[in-house]
Amino acid sequence: MRNLTTIRPKLRQNMAFQLKDRGLLFTGDGKYFLLKGSSATRWFAAFGAYLDGTHTLEELCRGMNPTVSAMIVKCTHELIQQGILKNAPPEDPAPLAKEIYQYFRSQVEFIDHYADTPQQRFKAFRESHILLVGSGEALIALGHSLLNNGLRDLLLAPTDTMHGYAERLTSAVDNLRQHGMEASLSLLDASSNSFDAHLDTCDIVVYCSDNGYLAEIFELNQRCLARHIKFLPAYTFNEQAFIGPFVNPAITGPCWFCGQIRLAANSDADDARMLWQTLALKDAFHFKESAVSYPVTSMLGNGLGFELFKALTDIIPAEDKNTVVVRNIETLTSKRELLVKHPLCPVCSSIKPDAYIQKLLDFVAGAHDHPTTSKDLLESSARLMDSSFGLFGAFQDDGIEQIPLRCTKLSMSTSIFAQETHQEITTYSLENVQEARYAALLEAVCHYSMALPDARSMLLMTREELHESGKQTIAPEALFSWSGIHMNAQEKPLRWLPAFSLFSKSICYVPASAAYPYSELNSQGSFEKTLAGFAVGSTFRDVQINGILSALTSLHVGELLRMQSAVIELTQKELPPPDPDLTFLLKTIRRFPQTFTLLEVVHSSPVHIIIVYTKEDPEKVLVTLGYGLSGGAALKMALHGMVARLQAQQTDEKAVLLWTDTFLLPEPALCSTFMRDHTASSRLKEPTATLEELESYLRAHVSDVLFANLTPSDIREEMQLISGTILLTRSATASF
Repeated sequence: MRNLTTIRPKLRQNMAFQLKDRGLLFTGDGKYFLLKGSSATRWFAAFGAYLDGTHTLEELCRGMNPTVSAMIVKCTHELIQQGILKNAPPEDPAPLAKEIYQYFRSQVEFIDHYADTPQQRFKAFRESHILLVGSGEALIALGHSLLNNGLRDLLLAPTDTMHGYAERLTSAVDNLRQHGMEASLSLLDASSNSFDAHLDTCDIVVYCSDNGYLAEIFELNQRCLARHIKFLPAYTFNEQAFIGPFVNPAITGPCWFCGQIRLAANSDADDARMLWQTLALKDAFHFKESAVSYPVTSMLGNGLGFELFKALTDIIPAEDKNTVVVRNIETLTSKRELLVKHPLCPVCSSIKPDAYIQKLLDFVAGAHDHPTTSKDLLESSARLMDSSFGLFGAFQDDGIEQIPLRCTKLSMSTSIFAQETHQEITTYSLENVQEARYAALLEAVCHYSMALPDARSMLLMTREELHESGKQTIAPEALFSWSGIHMNAQEKPLRWLPAFSLFSKSICYVPASAAYPYSELNSQGSFEKTLAGFAVGSTFRDVQINGILSALTSLHVGELLRMQSAVIELTQKELPPPDPDLTFLLKTIRRFPQTFTLLEVVHSSPVHIIIVYTKEDPEKVLVTLGYGLSGGAALKMALHGMVARLQAQQTDEKAVLLWTDTFLLPEPALCSTFMRDHTASSRLKEPTATLEELESYLRAHVSDVLFANLTPSDIREEMQLISGTILLTRSATASF
């Protein structure tokens, strides 16, 4: 009977029990637990009404047979472990007066279901200093909700004078006073000079309006962040009602403006334009109150009151933090969507060049390596896929032909092709849909990373100014990706991005347009628009190897196009020993009506390069390219790409494969014109090359190998991936 006095068993709010087959069945919150035994069943049936936390287990077992008591203690402990009962020790001293506790008991019990010290938490809510800003029926509904749920002092700062806020909320205050509850209502002119003074005394500022302005929310968001005041908005826009996010300056998290950037990125062009116009030109784009029905405004106010109650009592579940509640105004359906801090938010995000350099050094040192599997990455990124606030859209597998390869599509909200919206990535896998999704996700991260250059991590200076400050610079023309179209004048300021030299192990500065060739930074076309050298991975070594392979492949394909190298036309005897995947690809590709040619690019570097193209009408020629550290890997990559293209052509002739590697492909019509080398031997059967062999070759043929970190903060923190690009610089003896 030890420690019985410390146990006050209480049945959780979402649990119920009933007699079943000589046992006791507990149900609720998706749990089912059957307690067998006649003695325990009789005791719980008789004393279930007393399992409210007001009695100790010793009191409930008093007078019972010691054997039965011991069994009851054991059962109680088990039920606590199962989450059916909880130990509810009294709060001493009681934070609430007895009459307040009794009047608001349902609110206290609700808190008790989620956390300890419910009275203390309710007291904190009741005595909170909350400033309500906004207008309309939603603001009135919010006021009623807060008063009726226990808030003692209500402070309103309406942005209009149309609704008689004092008259309509006074009835709730009077009703509370008639029941002996202290309550007050104060109104403040939102346009008065005293508004800022009241702002500084508040625990939280809440904006609620069904006919307000986005510009008002933007201004409050900035003012609250500057003053380190919590902020929670609710509003309607474009046939949707939004609640959140809960902005807490003390915790690194997204602000309201992060949500608007995400929302605009996930919207079509017209909706995105309307959003930004509404923010900038509020008078011209004011949503009329009549556009929102009374049930919606009531739901908006009451829903915001509930979110506020949870926030101020600190009972928000972990999965609900940094979320936005989205409700359709017409159907009234709602959902809760995760909001991740936007890396380019001008309000709440910040980065300095020194911090960026330190992060770059950490990546190179492996401090951010997180080896993962495709399954784990897909599971961790699932919450980032959302139609309103997600980094990416949703996977689409239904209705897609899954033979011979498994296929998926993933929509992107942010792409390197800024002029087009909501592009889809189509990827294929030999194994299963999971691997196809994994490939699509990595491709989406590629587009996302390259579309978000952050000028705050760069230096805007001339080359001479950089030299004078003691920084090493790489001239645009020294990079292999320089297009030769535009020569930047020495005296012209450029944006320079820190990069890490893999040879000298030091920091240097490269033109940012070389790392972000698809962005506005490269508007003059100084660098080729290519993804060659870009890579995404879970470790720096993976990114380094894949980036070098991609960059070298691009150089060797360039040699081929300039007739500076040749190809070998492969036959069966040159192919490496088949493994199950290669055997499957070779058998599959022969089932298509097209005939194919396999070419191996002749060069001196350790990378293997294979080109596959179809022999048919020049207008319909298909070509794919594969590369890798081994001949087998390059061959499988090229064959896999060709089977995927043929499968896409059979099912949907308009299918677009936005693969990173398609940017390395030569023009299909040129494949038959490549010089054939009839004296060279195939290298497909050579042993797999190593990173060390790649580096040795590069030291002999290029001046330097640079790594530029392009990983957005949200990708790093939420997905634990690394994205970056490998840039090669010319040497005096370069043969490319």
